[in-house]
Amino acid sequence: MADNPNVLASIRFSQSLRLRNKTEAVKNDPKQAPNYGILPGSNSHEGYFPGMHSYWDDFFVLRGIKDAIYLAGVLGDREAETWLTEERDDFTRCLYGSINRMIADRKLEYIPGCTEKGDFDSTSTAIAITACDEVYNLPQPQLDYTFDHYWKEFEKGTHPGSARTFTPYEVRSANAFVRMGKRDRALAMLRWFTSDSVRPYGWNHMAEVVYDDPRKPSYIGDMPHTWVGSGYIDAVRTMFVYESGDQLILCAGVDAAWFDKGVSVTSLPTSFGTISYDIRQNGDTLVFSAHGTAAPEGGFVLRLPVKDWDRDVTFATLPQEMELK
Repeated sequence: MADNPNVLASIRFSQSLRLRNKTEAVKNDPKQAPNYGILPGSNSHEGYFPGMHSYWDDFFVLRGIKDAIYLAGVLGDREAETWLTEERDDFTRCLYGSINRMIADRKLEYIPGCTEKGDFDSTSTAIAITACDEVYNLPQPQLDYTFDHYWKEFEKGTHPGSARTFTPYEVRSANAFVRMGKRDRALAMLRWFTSDSVRPYGWNHMAEVVYDDPRKPSYIGDMPHTWVGSGYIDAVRTMFVYESGDQLILCAGVDAAWFDKGVSVTSLPTSFGTISYDIRQNGDTLVFSAHGTAAPEGGFVLRLPVKDWDRDVTFATLPQEMELK
C-alpha cells in the first residue's frame, strides 16, 4: 500500500503477533489450543493480570483489518487488498474457532471474555458488535444469552431501593442492543445511565466507576473519562444512524413516542458521507424525508419502532419525501 504504508505495517505487525500462537505446539496442546491463531495475552483489559488472551484485542484488530481492506480498495491497491482479505479470513477462522472451542470445552452458555478464565464479560463482548460489526457472525444462542443475562442484572439494580454500582463503560451494551434490534432496552439503559450518573454532582463528566452512594470513599478511576464519554456519544449516534457492512441503518434506536414532535438530524457524518433526515407523524402516517452526500453501496435501511410501523424500509437513494402508513 504505497500511499498508506503505516496501515499496512500495522496489520503486518498484528499478524506477526498472532502467528506466535499459530504453531503446531499450541494447536496440539489442549491447554493452549484455544489460543491458536489469535493475539497473544496482554494487559489491555485492566481486569486481566497477568496478561491474558482477551477476545476484545482480537475484535479490535479485526476491525482494523476491515478498515485497511477498505482503504486499499479506495486507493486501488489490489495487491494489498488481496493480502489483507486473506489475513482477515484466516484471522476470523482462528478467532471464531477459539471462541467456539471455549464454548464447547467449558460448556458455556455465554460468549467468554478471554481464553484463560472463560469469563462472562458482556461489556467487553459488546466491542465485537459496536466496533467490529460482527453481530450476525457471533455464535448463537450464546450471543443472546450474554446480553439477556446482562439485561437481567442491569434491571435488578434499577428497582426502587436497589443499590447499583456500575462502570459507565456498560453503555456499550446499550449500543449493542440497538444493533441487535432491542431498542427498548437501549432506551431504558441510556435514560437510567444519564439520569443520575455524575460524580461529584455538578461536574459535567462521568468517572470510570459510579456508586449508588455519591459519598462512598472508594475507587472511581480516571476522571474525566473520555473513553466513557466517547462511548455515550457513539451510543446516541447509533440510535439515529450507524454503518452495518455496506448499508446505513436509520432510526434503529428512536422512540416511537418522539414522532409526535418529530425527529430531525442535520449533517450527521458517516463513513459513507453526511446525512440529514426528518421523520414525523401526521395522523396515521409517517412522513420521512432525507438528503445528504451519503451513498452506501448497499443502500439505506429505515428501521422503524414497534407501534403501527414495526418494519424495515429499504431504499437505494435518499428520498426527498416518503409516506409510510
